[in-house]
Amino acid sequence: MPRKITKKNNHKKGKKSTLFSRKSHRAHKSGNGIKSHKLQKGGNPEQEAEKEVIVLKTKYNGDIKKIYPYAIELITGTTNLNKLIAHKLFQYIAELQLENNQIVIAAQFNLGRQFFMGDGIKKNLESAKKYFEITSQCIIDDDPNVQAYVRSLSKSFLDKIKAMSTDDSTYIKLNIQNSDMAMNTAYEEEGFTSHNTDMYREEMLQPTNPKTVE
Repeated sequence: MPRKITKKNNHKKGKKSTLFSRKSHRAHKSGNGIKSHKLQKGGNPEQEAEKEVIVLKTKYNGDIKKIYPYAIELITGTTNLNKLIAHKLFQYIAELQLENNQIVIAAQFNLGRQFFMGDGIKKNLESAKKYFEITSQCIIDDDPNVQAYVRSLSKSFLDKIKAMSTDDSTYIKLNIQNSDMAMNTAYEEEGFTSHNTDMYREEMLQPTNPKTVE
């Protein structure tokens, strides 16, 4: 007669992490229009992450890192977002000093999992708008072959952000088409510098409804 095998619970008892616990996930999934905070890699290529780089401009003269939470609130459109989760969504962040003594913060976010509210900014975030204004944003259409590039933005891309952030109406869409990342400059206008690079193909498009903070 075969020996009966019983399952034994070997899980150690202890304090659970609340950051990505089931309870925390449900709360964030249902609250404030936030649908999910899953950041897993892989999966269906059609559902792969679309990246968005949002450029914020501020005249704040203190330690810029102290107002990062306000930047997160402004971009995500909620004050109830777990700040630890929000900070994990910073794929890249850079500070750029403009000639008019304004600081530009370029923050790249993973929007492929629909973490943020669809329409972006809530109008009641006066504390965030007190420190920042959104000057422009880039949508990066991600492709599995170039995820490594998206995760490590080049200096030339930061130059693009600095150039575009001087014009509040500018909307830039970067399409990364294939693994070769062939460059094809589709648009060039006075005041903007195009760098010849094989890193990406760019299209600068005029916005139909630019998202700026009034």
